[in-house]
Amino acid sequence: MHNSTEADSVRSHVRELVRTGQFARARRAASDGLDGPAGQADSELYVLLGRSHAAEDDDAHDDAAERVYRDGLEAFPDDLDLLAAYAELCARSDPNERPFRVRRGRDLVERLRDIAPDAPQTRRAVQALGGEEGTERGPSAARTQRHDARAALAGRPMRVARDAAVALAAAEPDEERQVVLAHTLTALTRPGRPALRPLLVNPAASGLVTAVAAAVLLLAVPAWDLEPWWGFAALLCAAPTLTLSAVLRGARRRAAARWLPPAGAAARDASTQLPPVPVRRGRERAIGALTLSVVLLAVAASAAWSHHRYLDYPRYEVAAPQTFGDLVLLTDTPTSSALAGLMDENPFPDAQNFHFLYGTEEGPLGALVAGAVGDFHNLPYDAIGQLRAGFARGGATAVESTWRPDPGLYGGSMECMWLNPGDERPPVVCMWADKGSIGLVLSRPDRSRPSEESIAETARDLREAILHQG
Repeated sequence: MHNSTEADSVRSHVRELVRTGQFARARRAASDGLDGPAGQADSELYVLLGRSHAAEDDDAHDDAAERVYRDGLEAFPDDLDLLAAYAELCARSDPNERPFRVRRGRDLVERLRDIAPDAPQTRRAVQALGGEEGTERGPSAARTQRHDARAALAGRPMRVARDAAVALAAAEPDEERQVVLAHTLTALTRPGRPALRPLLVNPAASGLVTAVAAAVLLLAVPAWDLEPWWGFAALLCAAPTLTLSAVLRGARRRAAARWLPPAGAAARDASTQLPPVPVRRGRERAIGALTLSVVLLAVAASAAWSHHRYLDYPRYEVAAPQTFGDLVLLTDTPTSSALAGLMDENPFPDAQNFHFLYGTEEGPLGALVAGAVGDFHNLPYDAIGQLRAGFARGGATAVESTWRPDPGLYGGSMECMWLNPGDERPPVVCMWADKGSIGLVLSRPDRSRPSEESIAETARDLREAILHQG
């Protein structure tokens, strides 16, 4: 650079490129400008080049920005803007991935305090690293952003507020809060996002509504005996709030990448043109605590209620009627004795086993009912499938696809299937399972192929006739 006019022109050009988000062009222009003679103008170009790298929010560019700042500090070791920009880069680095860079940021802040303890650059670097120990921190960037957006939207259409904020940011590009506000309102006016305005303008009311809706969904799971995964639907209630947070976070990130603090002698503290952000009031804290309490209590109540319902099971008394339609209860027969021996091998030793035979006085078997009652709340989900597999291991094979009829009054699940395809009158078995009982009804219809519904109805009626819920 051959004169101060040319230097000013290059710096202004690079700053404008950074502010408009043209970071690659800004890097090229700053690199071209750094071939001039050493001087104060060059130190600002180092800052602009480093910031145009850091604005990419990428590890490789962060490393490149660090190299630029280190090169600049070799030529200008006491430059406040370089030291502050380097400290800000270190402050936003991941302490787990770049621990040395984070520690270097604290060293840079100490260097700034030694050179100019009261300079705006020093205060900005200290704030980036979390503020002074033992001093009260100011409002966070997120709280400031939301406050400014609410104030701008008060009584104004979204697009009108956006246009005004963009115009003010263009007129005063050094005002950080104004730049953030312009990016925020621009983001909120994009398609589909104006619906987020109520969440931003009325955070307390929207938070309570969200919490109550989530609580209703969480409590509906045990109340209506829904599948547990329905509880995750409560997360959908938070989707609009999470979307708003993501939109605002993106706006802050874009504004931070494009905002450039005044350099050199023009440096000053943060903008005071916008009204100060009020401290968090007791009412605001109380509503926040209430909102959180509603969600936590709903989660705890839903979990406790669901666990209680999971452990609970229906208590049945077993009492077989002496007759069932045209059939009578058969006792002391060879078939019933053999069945009793098989039931002794029941895989549910803590349950009460039962078996009953129904037939006619002449002897033909009409129906066999066998099972167990007890605590089956932790019965495998596919318990009926295991019973079906037991029939297959015993040599019986389903001749057709099984069907799942309505289990009837006692609920649970029921499945029926035909057995022994070679028989003229093949037997049919219907199996059921619920949290208090498991069993089957094996019958041989008196006609070749009754309807599936009539078979299921017989099984349901026998189950309900033998089991009595206490």
